[in-house]
Amino acid sequence: MTKQKRYRVQVQFDVYAESDKAAAELIGDTIYNLIDTHNNKVIYFSEAPYANINHREIDYDSLDRKIMNEMSSKLMNDPLAF
Repeated sequence: MTKQKRYRVQVQFDVYAESDKAAAELIGDTIYNLIDTHNNKVIYFSEAPYANINHREIDYDSLDRKIMNEMSSKLMNDPLAF
């Protein structure tokens, strides 16, 4: 049996969405669906308009908390299936 090693990787990719919140949801879903990953954290999140060198940094952590709160609130308010 071989002992697996842990590797830390930072990845940057572009996502396209209608709003900051929609982009944050897409990023969260993408990270969640990666296989065999743990301790994931978004290091940097910004809006980068096409052909523009200016970036608007966005606080991913606060958006993620807002999304999670909305999801848990929705689950708590949904009627029971039985």
